[in-house]
Amino acid sequence: MYSTCTEDLEEARVKMKELCEDYPRYDERIDELLEKKEEWVKLFRMDLMYRSHNTNNLAEACIRILKDIILTRTKAYNVPSLVDFIVNVWELYFKDRILDYAYGQRAQPQLKYNKLCERMPESK
Repeated sequence: MYSTCTEDLEEARVKMKELCEDYPRYDERIDELLEKKEEWVKLFRMDLMYRSHNTNNLAEACIRILKDIILTRTKAYNVPSLVDFIVNVWELYFKDRILDYAYGQRAQPQLKYNKLCERMPESK
């Protein structure tokens, strides 16, 4: 993932093949991932401007909502309680969010839209 040149990437793949001799399905999975290497290997993403953030902001935002709002930073000590939190509390959270948008109680999207409209040039 962090290879800086194609030689390093190939060398890492050879080492991985040696380690995966006893695990053919895992080796197949690595081959499948390497078919899409342009999407996730840093070497092929050097021309993109990602400002040193190599993560998916949407995934991080979802995890933050899960931790902060749904689980309220409490620890679920067993799987049934964690499932209960996710099924009940998360569903209520999303239902409330959707209703807020539907009733127009969240002004942020409208404010952003208005700001973008102000920046657009006048059409004649």
